[in-house]
Amino acid sequence: MLTLKGAASQPAAEPNLDVLLLGGLPIREPVVRYCPFAMTTREEIFQALQDFQSSEFGVIPGEHIPHT
Repeated sequence: MLTLKGAASQPAAEPNLDVLLLGGLPIREPVVRYCPFAMTTREEIFQALQDFQSSEFGVIPGEHIPHT
C-alpha cells in the first residue's frame, strides 16, 4: 500500500500535487547514468550527450514553451 499526502496548505501558485508512479520488472542489466540520461553502457551515455549537444533530440518550438 502506498499513501501520499500533500501539506495542509499549498502555495497559491502551486495548489495541485502531481504524482507519477512507475513500476515494472527489473531489467537485469547494468545501468550507467549521467543525469538526465540512463543507459546500459558508457558508450551509450557518450552518444546521448553528443546527440543532445548537437540538437539531435530536436527542438521545442517557442510557442510550446511555458512562460511564467
